[in-house]
Amino acid sequence: KQWYQRRVRGEKHYMPAIRVWSSDNPLPQIEYMDSLWLQIKNMRNNNWEDNWIIRPYVGFESKLESSLQHPLPHFELPPDLEHTQFPLPYVVFRIFDTPDVPNRPEVPKLPRFNSIDRFLVEDAIMNVINSKNLTKKECAESLLRISGRSSMPLNYMLVEGLFGGLLELP
Repeated sequence: KQWYQRRVRGEKHYMPAIRVWSSDNPLPQIEYMDSLWLQIKNMRNNNWEDNWIIRPYVGFESKLESSLQHPLPHFELPPDLEHTQFPLPYVVFRIFDTPDVPNRPEVPKLPRFNSIDRFLVEDAIMNVINSKNLTKKECAESLLRISGRSSMPLNYMLVEGLFGGLLELP
């Protein structure tokens, strides 16, 4: 939190260079770390609830609660060093917003642009693309098998993820 607050205080002169669109209408263009921070704040406001993460331990919750608890050791992050390299900033690529998806009972709602669910699905899509990029057929099959098709409009998110990957500058 302190690192992010220090980061926010600095001006972002690079934003015009990394923007995808020339306007923030209809969707705001937010840098990746700002977007992630906004998603974390939204999750905290929603009592850390999400609709995407699979929780196989729920069936064993009573057994886990009554089992032996182990103390976790204190952990400190390493200090920032001058030679530490961080990833370059980039804007989160968004094409679709919630109103763009048809409002029909058989079509699930698209999560808002600042939803952690959308980030997690996008991450799953990009992991498949990056891990299977040499075998197109296997990549396409894996993309169509991503779990959660009934809870999110994955076709819209796949198009957004694929175009985002295609339009990245080398």
